[in-house]
Amino acid sequence: MPADQRLRELANGRHQAVIEVCAAEGLMEPVLITSVATDGDRSEYDVEKFIREGLTAVIAYNDNVAADIIGSATTQGIHVPTDLAVIGHDDSPLAARFIPSISSIRVDHRLLGEYVGNLVLKSIGQGQDAPFPHVRIDVIPRTSTEVNRLSDTQP
Repeated sequence: MPADQRLRELANGRHQAVIEVCAAEGLMEPVLITSVATDGDRSEYDVEKFIREGLTAVIAYNDNVAADIIGSATTQGIHVPTDLAVIGHDDSPLAARFIPSISSIRVDHRLLGEYVGNLVLKSIGQGQDAPFPHVRIDVIPRTSTEVNRLSDTQP
């Protein structure tokens, strides 16, 4: 979860949505992971531990976190997407330019911006209570979730 308390409600909404989709699809409940170290510009993740615990995919808080997870995987000798699929959120320009390109979830930023703007106004006593909006989301598939399972079919 983000350290910034103002973003926790947004992060909690994303996490709850993942829990609901996994439950509806009969998948295991998602595991919430955090970075193990940070140097201020980049976080490091123990991706080897994810694999040991049986995780096959990560849905990251955003595309930057997805890039950090992929970077950590690469330095630990883990191949994305063959060993671990990674999807980000926000469909930032980084997602398309990163290698491997990062699959991402695109949201309606205008509607989300109105919601966040109202949160800011509320924090200074001028906004109104409003539920988290129902925004259109699209999954943008890219290389980080394409799995070539040829190795699974070979003797």
